[in-house]
Amino acid sequence: MLLKVFTSEEEMNIYLLVDTSRSMAEGAPIKVDYAKKVAAALGYIGLKNLDRVGGASFSMRLHAPLTLGRGRKQVLSMFNFLNRLSCNGETSLRAAARSFTNLFPHPGLVVIVSDLLDPTGWRAALEELLNKRYQLLVIHIIDEQETRPEPCGDVALIDVESGRERKLFLDSNLVRRYQTELAAYFKEIETLCASRGIDYLRTTTNVPFEEFILQTLRQVSSVA
Repeated sequence: MLLKVFTSEEEMNIYLLVDTSRSMAEGAPIKVDYAKKVAAALGYIGLKNLDRVGGASFSMRLHAPLTLGRGRKQVLSMFNFLNRLSCNGETSLRAAARSFTNLFPHPGLVVIVSDLLDPTGWRAALEELLNKRYQLLVIHIIDEQETRPEPCGDVALIDVESGRERKLFLDSNLVRRYQTELAAYFKEIETLCASRGIDYLRTTTNVPFEEFILQTLRQVSSVA
């Protein structure tokens, strides 16, 4: 689908929906910096194809909307929009999706760039957008350390978004349980996206940005 979007002769609306919740400020490199690069690359490709590009950032609600536009002026507006983004607050993808459909009612491709750390809201958000007849591309960005925690004994884990703290003993058994649960979460997202015709791509921030963009275009090209 993505290849068709960026090579179609018909004009199209492309919406960049970038997660700027507090968890996106974590990682090495920082997840939101990686997300900005991905959004900028895909938005630029769309603008070079003479499509209209717009969008917004989100945490609990939408922030800093970028009005739809095209051409050289919109390239600068898009880069300024992305450069200004900063992270704060908890994630509510469902609330953001509802606000998005009101702000941008015209159909098009919604590119969601997020760590999807919203286990209760991501499914409802995707269904909300699909019901409004948007096409969806989900770019799932995670930090490598989030997938491979090391056993380290007594720890106090703090949710960076809510501030809640939980003390536990992090041993190899708990790490294996965590990795099993994480794999199941990834599989749940993959299964829903496959069943609903949503393009879903996942990457860690240690994958070079340029490599991921080329891989993204090749991967979708092979199934378009």
